Amino acid sequence: MEYALTNKDNCQCINQPTYISPCDMCPAPTRPPHFVTPGSQAERSLAFSWSLPACGSRGGDITGYVYRLSTSGAAPMTGQTTASPSGGAVTIDGLTPFTLYSFNIAAQTNNGTGPYSAAITSRTLEAVSTEPTVPLDVRVLSTDDRSVSLGWSKPDRPNGRITHYNVRYWRSGEIGIKQTDTNVVGLVHRILGLEVDVTYHFQVQAVTSAGQGYWSEPIEATTTIGGVVNTDGQIYEDVGLPIWARKLEIKWENLIIDDEILGKGNFGEVRAGGVRIGGQVTKAAIKTLKVNCVSLVFQ
Repeated sequence: MEYALTNKDNCQCINQPTYISPCDMCPAPTRPPHFVTPGSQAERSLAFSWSLPACGSRGGDITGYVYRLSTSGAAPMTGQTTASPSGGAVTIDGLTPFTLYSFNIAAQTNNGTGPYSAAITSRTLEAVSTEPTVPLDVRVLSTDDRSVSLGWSKPDRPNGRITHYNVRYWRSGEIGIKQTDTNVVGLVHRILGLEVDVTYHFQVQAVTSAGQGYWSEPIEATTTIGGVVNTDGQIYEDVGLPIWARKLEIKWENLIIDDEILGKGNFGEVRAGGVRIGGQVTKAAIKTLKVNCVSLVFQ
């Protein structure tokens, strides 16, 4: 029986074979396939290949393989594929573009399935012609008498690398008159210069190199009256600036924000603009931060 078990792997030299017994009691493989390697990559498919388990650990003839393919936030995909004399290969279709996947594989005999290999990773290619789906969880973070801050999460299928977002808004009842803030980086944006005590509607759109995605469903927010700020459902009193700093205060109506973006980074963006002081306009670089505040650097 020892000879029959050894010969069943079909990879060891046997001198003077004299007896071959059916291997009904052979175990399942005791080691996984080795040399598991990622292959070709496409927008919606990935290929992988592997070699047979090490000689002496196969438990008999390999009849096939089972694999698992997983990615963050989704249930693993499983499948089966046939065996070849040297190992095996598979191409898995129906995947999401520009997504990192984890793959592992196990060998099978007529008597069971062996252990899975260590996971290897491969990423699908960025989509060339598929737009991203809508941003998720678009919500109002805060409102005051002159601004509304929005937040959102990335689309579940970006279909590529998101370069920026667009945010558009309009007064309630005036859907034909829309304004759009473009090239918004990050997942938070503050819209400035709104009218007091007016309800606005807002939508967010993701943009990749393939094009613009779908707009999110409209949400609404109403600017507040008289300096009352609403943040995440909590109400705070606006106590204003201390006496010594009031002469430094710049009113919103004296602040000019242009569409020209001078620069942007992880914390926000810098726009060209100006400040009216004593009837004259002084040029300024206006930095809009993700933490709902604005700082000015005069030129």
